[in-house]
Amino acid sequence: MKLHTIGKQYFEFLTEFSNPAVQDVPASFPTLFSPRCRKIVNAKLLCQDVDEVYMQLLEAKSDFGNHTITNSKILTEKKKKTCVLYFLLKTPATSYVVTTLLLVDETGLITEINDVYNEIGANN
Repeated sequence: MKLHTIGKQYFEFLTEFSNPAVQDVPASFPTLFSPRCRKIVNAKLLCQDVDEVYMQLLEAKSDFGNHTITNSKILTEKKKKTCVLYFLLKTPATSYVVTTLLLVDETGLITEINDVYNEIGANN
């Protein structure tokens, strides 16, 4: 699978999950992530496997409350099997520009999510 397609599917997954009517992680979750997927946020290792990623996503949704994700840009690097997403995340309290680096294995599953959140200001 092409890296750009994987990045697009990941962004669509996040967008679906941000819908207030969606209470659980979308059904596409197991088709996107390797069992050994880990997650790093702002240089801190948060999750060491896909089960921890699942739980962290639910916690993040609860922490953010109603939120939207827009303005995605996707860049890829074939040789290193990486995909970079750049998007805007708006919560009731503030907005973030998020840069996400996805590492992908030979089967097209995401093995690492590395997010960097840059707060850009309060939403009033």
